[in-house]
Amino acid sequence: FLLETMIYYGLQHQELRTLREEQLALISEISVAASMQKTLLATTTPKIEGLDIGVISVPAEQMNGDYYHFIERKDGSFGIGIADVIGKGVPAALCMSMIKYSIDSFPDEYMSPKTILESLNRVVERNVDPSMFITMLYAQYAPNESKLSLASAGHEPGFQYHADTHTFQEIKTNGLVLGVVPNATYDQYELTVKKGDMIILLTDGVTECRQGDRF
Repeated sequence: FLLETMIYYGLQHQELRTLREEQLALISEISVAASMQKTLLATTTPKIEGLDIGVISVPAEQMNGDYYHFIERKDGSFGIGIADVIGKGVPAALCMSMIKYSIDSFPDEYMSPKTILESLNRVVERNVDPSMFITMLYAQYAPNESKLSLASAGHEPGFQYHADTHTFQEIKTNGLVLGVVPNATYDQYELTVKKGDMIILLTDGVTECRQGDRF
């Protein structure tokens, strides 16, 4: 009986060591992937006179399922893409990298928010597993006109703060998530931004955040 117990214990101990080695290897791979994600998705916050631009992104785990990217254009305007991949880990990171480099490859004349989302939708529909979906909002601000143009693919719309009335207004948008159908079209919305106004764009990491038992 003792001999059988020792053999069983030895086998279990060996299996435990194997599992620990596999776990350490997986942790190492995730750490490398997280480092690669930071490198691949790195972006620079624009510095534009008259604007105060801030951003914060805190991953719930090592790999970030949310993504943002700034794009400065030759005419002085700039764009910002915010996306949330339904799915986490390495596949989500690869999807976000694909989106970033797709946006960077678009010529300047095709950089309107609705055109970008329609183009990205075709890219996602062809290249991403059907089990994964991507919500995204793309906005473009023209400082000379004080106008913000935006389009949404099933993403959280955000808010506009009006300095003259000291009120917040929800930005209402419509649009299908990326990758569902190949020929989806998107509406484009325009907002006038006055001095002192604020535009807040976000992901569901904000709206689904909980403090105790409440949102």
